[in-house]
Formats: sequence, C-alpha cells, structure tokens
Amino acid sequence: MIAIDVRGDRVVTDFRGKTWSEKSFSAHRKTNFTPSLLFYNSKSQLALKLPGYRPKYQFRAALEYVADAHYQRESFRDYLTRAEAALSFGLEELNEHEVFMSPPYDLQRNNKNRNKSQVNPLVVFFEHPRCHACDILHGDTLSNPEVTTQLFELDVVQLNSMDNTPVITPDGKQTTSKQWAEDLNLTFAPSMVFFDESGKEILRVESVIRFYRLNNVLRYVIGKEYNNYPTFQAWLHEIRKNNMSVK
Repeated sequence: MIAIDVRGDRVVTDFRGKTWSEKSFSAHRKTNFTPSLLFYNSKSQLALKLPGYRPKYQFRAALEYVADAHYQRESFRDYLTRAEAALSFGLEELNEHEVFMSPPYDLQRNNKNRNKSQVNPLVVFFEHPRCHACDILHGDTLSNPEVTTQLFELDVVQLNSMDNTPVITPDGKQTTSKQWAEDLNLTFAPSMVFFDESGKEILRVESVIRFYRLNNVLRYVIGKEYNNYPTFQAWLHEIRKNNMSVK
C-alpha cells in the first residue's frame, strides 16, 4: 500500500521508471476526488480505479474483485451488477427535481449549426429506482437552494441507468440510457458526468457526495476552470493556497 498526497511534491517513480511529483502523478491519473484508490496487479497493470468514497459493501467488493482476479474476466461494473441484482429493483419512478430537462434527450454538443457561445456545459445524472444513495442525494444535497441555483446555469439531465430511454450522446451517438451507462463503465448510483460545450467529458462523480463538494464541483464547471487546471483537485488546491473562499 502506497499513500500519495495529491497536492504533494515528493518524488513518485512509476512502473516504467518515469519520475513525477505526487501532484503531477495524481493529475496524470486524473484523480479529481479523494480518496481515490488505484489497484495494480503483479504485472503493473491497472486492475481497478475506485474514485471517491464508496459504501462499505462496495469497498469490500472492490477488494475481493482485485484479490480474486475477477478483473481478468469481467468489469467491476458487471461484477457489482451481479451482486446488486439480488436487490430486485422495481419499476418505481426516479426522484424528481425542477432542473432536470424533459425528453427527448438530444445531448449532442458538436453540432456545427450550434453556436458554442450559447451552449452550456452539461451534467448527466445516472440514477435508478430503489437507490438509497440517490434518495440521500435528493433529500439532502440537491434540496439546497444554492446548489439548485448553480444547476440552472447548466444543462441538466437525469437518466435511468437500468432502462432503455433513447439518448443522443454529446458526441452524437444514438444509444440508450442503460447502454450509455455501460459504455461509460459507471459503477455507482448516483453518478454525475460533466461535459463541456464541445461534448468532451470534464469529470465524473461516482461516489457519495455532499453539499460542500458538489458546490465546489459546480463552481469549477460553471467557471470553466477546467480550461485552466488539469483536475478539480488542482483547482481546489490553488484557491485554498490563495486563501480564496471554498466550502
């Protein structure tokens, strides 16, 4: 086990002998959230990346997934899906929120006929019914007026990751909500995936998130700070270093 400070300057030597500072290595591995865990096998291959805080059962599943070499046979998403199938999710409705756009979901951002200056960044909420973490998100974080105000500055879409709602993705691909979640290899619900005005993914939140962190993520995206800082953590470090307001 190796602990790396995402803001640190100690030297990290990777598996190929290349040296980095801790913060540059963290940025290279796109470590937007802490804690993030990178699991490598004996051949120095990345077996699993687990970004952000996860519930105990998912953390235990991650350890078993790597230790028992399930990554050689299936994705972590598929591994979790088999376990969670026992919960027998029903067909109940998703949680509602006033910021969510209505279907049809044409999320294409690279349409040449669209003026990019008039296109907002996009965030897609992938959820599903009978999702306890989704209920907490809506009952707590998304009920905060400050968060709602910021979300109105984005295009916001909610999709059920377990059904086949038609979607046109930011890069123009026709698919379904379930297939898109699989293509993105999302392993947690709710997951939030942010895209810029060109349809490029900015970052994703695949973990339990509370007000203070989501509030800062929204500031990072709405302020288009992704154009100036390689990761959310790099931006967060800078504003803290300069004693700027951060919650």
